[in-house]
Amino acid sequence: MSSNLAQAKGLHALLQEAARLEETALAPSTVASYESAIRYVRALETSPRELLPCDSTDKVKAVFASIQGRPVSFLHTLRAALQWQHRIDNCQPPPLDDPSLRHFWMGLQKTLNHRVASSVQAITPDEVREIFSKWIPSMSTAADHQSPPTLRDQAIAVLCYYGCQRFANLKHIERCQITPAFDRVSGNWLGWDVEVLRQKGDRYGRGQWLHLPRRNRIVAIGDIIHRFLRFGPPDDGGPLFRAWNARTGHWVAPDQGPLSDDAFQRTWKARVQEALPHTDGKTVYCLRKGGASRLYELTEVPDLITDILGHQSLADGKKGKGARSDAAYIAVRPQRIRDLIAQF
Repeated sequence: MSSNLAQAKGLHALLQEAARLEETALAPSTVASYESAIRYVRALETSPRELLPCDSTDKVKAVFASIQGRPVSFLHTLRAALQWQHRIDNCQPPPLDDPSLRHFWMGLQKTLNHRVASSVQAITPDEVREIFSKWIPSMSTAADHQSPPTLRDQAIAVLCYYGCQRFANLKHIERCQITPAFDRVSGNWLGWDVEVLRQKGDRYGRGQWLHLPRRNRIVAIGDIIHRFLRFGPPDDGGPLFRAWNARTGHWVAPDQGPLSDDAFQRTWKARVQEALPHTDGKTVYCLRKGGASRLYELTEVPDLITDILGHQSLADGKKGKGARSDAAYIAVRPQRIRDLIAQF
């Protein structure tokens, strides 16, 4: 705690000195950005443990992008934060421009620039609700298939769609986390950010933490979390999703088998086609494999559905088409979320 406080004070002095030396030569808008960054960092003094240089992209953006007087860029932010941390630790500058890292930066930039074809038809919020109305009733066992959809199932469906965990081989909490969000100027607490790791899984390590927006056009992310805590399964209830039995056409109990990535995708596609019979194959494909960022305006996060449903991945040594992950879970358990909330 004391070291973080020292870092906070050191950064205050750095920002103040930079503003003092360059104020007369800077445009008014740049001066304002300096002052905004200084106010934001000062506001963190009451909670110095939040001043971790790389724990939140938004925090680093507020400081380093303002200092450098250029538009916010994930790559520039990352490089500036690494350089600053090395200076704080009295280390040699990081070899950011080393030729061995060329492919890493190229891959990361390609990931950031990745977009879906603009010709994909947009899916409206009403259509998404229609999908849920078809999806939720299917989540029942053979014994209770007549039961109406419960609020628990609704919460799970919302969590599924908004990406609290992607479907692939990601079964660890490190791949999905919930962090507090603060106003970049006042330092006031705004709510919770849900972060999902988008990872393409190639040799260059492309990937980044995506901050889901705290509010979209339908519901606040915080409301989703609280709804999950209220109606979600008990702490010892096992995986949140049930397996799909293709023979009986019902979801089965968790102890009777895991939910496979392939089964989830096939079931999801069937529900989309049932809810939106007018859609063509391309739209349904994009909804499953990366199109929801455009449809979408529900999350404003590129490739989110790809992260939810997952890519074709390696399983049992197979490669290419037909190779699927062996199971798919949402790794965030209710108690883990409660523990996170209790820390703040």
